[in-house]
Amino acid sequence: GGLAVGGRPMSWQNQKQLQKVLQLLHASLKGDNEQQRDVYKSLEKLWGNQEFNQYLAYIIAKMKDQPEQIRQAAGMILKNNIRDHYDYMDESVRNFIKNRVLETVGDESRHIRQTIGNIVTTAATKDGLQGWQPVLMHLLNMLDSSNYQHVDGAFNALTKICEDQADRLDSFEMGRPLNKLIPKFISFFVHPKEEFRQYALGAVNQFLGRNMPQALRVNMKDYLKGLFILTRDPNQIIRKRVCQAFVLLLEQDPNSILPHIKQIIEFMLKATSESKEEVALEACEFWSTMCEAHHQRHLDPNILKSYLRVLVPILVKGMVYNQIDIMLLGGDEDDGHVPDKPQDIAPRHHTSKVSSYGAGDQDNWDESDEDVSDWNLRKCSAATLDTLATVYKDDLLPFVLPILQKSLDAKQPWQHQEAAILALGAIAEGCFGGIEKHLPQLVPYLITLLKHPRPLIRSITCWTLSRYAKWVIKAKQDDEKYFKPLMAQLLQRVCDKNKKVQEAACSAFATIEEEAQERLLPYLEPILRNLTYALHRYQAKNMLVLYDAIGTLAEAVGPALNRKELIKILMPPLIKRWNEVNDNDRGIFPLLECLTSVAQALRTGFLPFAQPVFNRSLKIIRNTLLEQQRARQGHIGAEADKEFIVCSLDLLSGLAEGLGGAIESLIGNSQCLMLLFECAKDQDADVRQSAFALLGDLARACIGHIKPHLDKFVPMAAANINPTHISVCNNSSWALGEIALHVGAPIGKYIPGLMQRLIPLIKSTAPPHLLENAAITLGRLGLVCPEMVAPHLKLFAKEWCRHLVSILEPKEREHAFRGLCSVIHKNPGGIVNSIPQLMYAIASYHQPSEHMARMFHTILTGLKKALGPKWGEAVSSCDKQVYQVLVQRYRI
Repeated sequence: GGLAVGGRPMSWQNQKQLQKVLQLLHASLKGDNEQQRDVYKSLEKLWGNQEFNQYLAYIIAKMKDQPEQIRQAAGMILKNNIRDHYDYMDESVRNFIKNRVLETVGDESRHIRQTIGNIVTTAATKDGLQGWQPVLMHLLNMLDSSNYQHVDGAFNALTKICEDQADRLDSFEMGRPLNKLIPKFISFFVHPKEEFRQYALGAVNQFLGRNMPQALRVNMKDYLKGLFILTRDPNQIIRKRVCQAFVLLLEQDPNSILPHIKQIIEFMLKATSESKEEVALEACEFWSTMCEAHHQRHLDPNILKSYLRVLVPILVKGMVYNQIDIMLLGGDEDDGHVPDKPQDIAPRHHTSKVSSYGAGDQDNWDESDEDVSDWNLRKCSAATLDTLATVYKDDLLPFVLPILQKSLDAKQPWQHQEAAILALGAIAEGCFGGIEKHLPQLVPYLITLLKHPRPLIRSITCWTLSRYAKWVIKAKQDDEKYFKPLMAQLLQRVCDKNKKVQEAACSAFATIEEEAQERLLPYLEPILRNLTYALHRYQAKNMLVLYDAIGTLAEAVGPALNRKELIKILMPPLIKRWNEVNDNDRGIFPLLECLTSVAQALRTGFLPFAQPVFNRSLKIIRNTLLEQQRARQGHIGAEADKEFIVCSLDLLSGLAEGLGGAIESLIGNSQCLMLLFECAKDQDADVRQSAFALLGDLARACIGHIKPHLDKFVPMAAANINPTHISVCNNSSWALGEIALHVGAPIGKYIPGLMQRLIPLIKSTAPPHLLENAAITLGRLGLVCPEMVAPHLKLFAKEWCRHLVSILEPKEREHAFRGLCSVIHKNPGGIVNSIPQLMYAIASYHQPSEHMARMFHTILTGLKKALGPKWGEAVSSCDKQVYQVLVQRYRI
């Protein structure tokens, strides 16, 4: 007595089959998990059945005597079936569902109306709205009904369609239904029912994106008129959407609102100071958008400038912690001994290594109180003040400084003091010129605040002081006045008993390490004592920031860390942590990163710790690769996290870089090269990226181990010279250059294959650093095997010369230019059509070594002699200034 199979319209008299479906739906809402699982399986068997979908449509549409939950369950299953099986449904079944659903759009139950709206938009999306014009017109006409449920249901369905099908609604083949929909929606902006105003505004706002439809542009006057009426709406969601609309219009079509800009600014000032945070937050986004419009859309900055007097106090007020924030943050007590909950520790992702000539990091605006929420009014207000400072620079100070002076007074509530310290940090970069003269008083005052009894004041002060770190480090005073007191107090805060303060102090200290570099050298012992004290005491979350501070210190001072007494302080607690963390604990990533930086800095000082670290890194790589193999074979629960491989490869790179030739003893009796080859073949681009970085580092450190395996590694690296994966391409090209440089002539037999990869790359429109990288690799190949590169010179000479110009690193520049000269020497005819580019490249090489200058002289005079009377013609298109430089330097 199962359901009839096939696509025939069912005879609704068959009550028996209908009752079976109802029984299953009733059972699905009752019983324990086990019973529900069985019911779910029974329903699952029916999902692909055509008539089952008709039963579901019938139950939600017609069986109003059934409990709402049952009708809703039928609707949810129907929606999922449409999503997953719509393509297999007969036309008759689709039409049956469509008709039943449309009959129910205005159902008495609000929950059923919402479910119907979801079914409508899912089916409409599946159809790409093909054939839906009559449905849209039917829903549009329902908006004129006097029945509340009909209007609500129609709006519910239409707004969902607008959300999912914005582009299609404006298409020519659809007959541009927006031409009717938008004016109708705008007419509801003044409807007495607030939910209809909300629906209407939400629907129109969907079309404010990048491709604003003509229908909205034509009705812009009415839309703006409606928006201005809604600025006074009592409903906060509507006011929030009005703010969103003005922000989007300012981004996408500023000309439409310029005539009304003063009215809009006045509304936005009021909205930014609202007590309803969600409205204030949305409004606060307007000011940064306006600053961007000054920059990108040439909006007159004086428009906003005249409102700064009013805006700045609102922003500073928005930075004040409210009671709810303080309750959520907790953190007003000594909680350093309390273990973190797993959910408190955000997942952290490792960035794979980019070798040698790679890209730098980007700093984001941050003020580290992410515990409250990812983005809130406080953060938005501070970021806005930062943006205003960048645009208006010192002109902002007359509006900020009086507020800060008042709020920093110890008599003020601590929350206001805290917000003023945050504001001071926010304006640090933009207003530096004007605030610098106040820093001799401000910095010592801030340093005293690091001892404030309130943890939230101590933590924000750490951040603000880090924003002025450059000034402290470059101040012309001796260390006693600012630098030493700042470091001493920050290190005390690193050992604070409050977690939030620990985190802020570690982050601030890392910033100072980056800026101070060699200025830290006299203080390394106390710095390490404090950081390692924290290693014994921190909970899991702050341990991540601490590892970063230790790694940053190693990068900042480099080999200066390689002193016996310093190693004795740093390494035992670090290795203790290394031994405590499990191989499969993601918390090992930041520790691996930290050890990578330490190994690079300590160089041979790391040797006593190298063997166990090396062995364990290989073990983690091997186990992750085995887990990957098990996952591919379909083992249940097998899942390989590639980040373990990437971090371990990068640590091995750090060891190779730090230990240099001393790593040979570790490589010799290990599976390192076998595992490296497996990683170089991996499907995951991040794994390959780090594998080729390690290959290049090993070529530098111990080419003897790589040499027997050139047949495996060189073709593999060549195959990855493909700009689709920029960083993989970068590292494989770099590794090949290192191999060529250290292995010498044996690279020759691979050069024809390498040229097939490198020539298309250097002639492409890949990112500049990648092209510069390719130019260096070609130079190194030319340096060791010029006779193999020379026959190809004519094909890429122009591009090669052009990209050699941007190489800054002296050693790499010399290798590349020596390679160029060696190749030209073997094939002068290959450069004849690229004389202007060659001359520009040579002229751009300032202060060449004696050997390099001799090579340039030989090449230029040789070309002049070889070309004879054609030399004048060859240099005629050369820049006159460039030619004069070469005449003076190389006597041509």
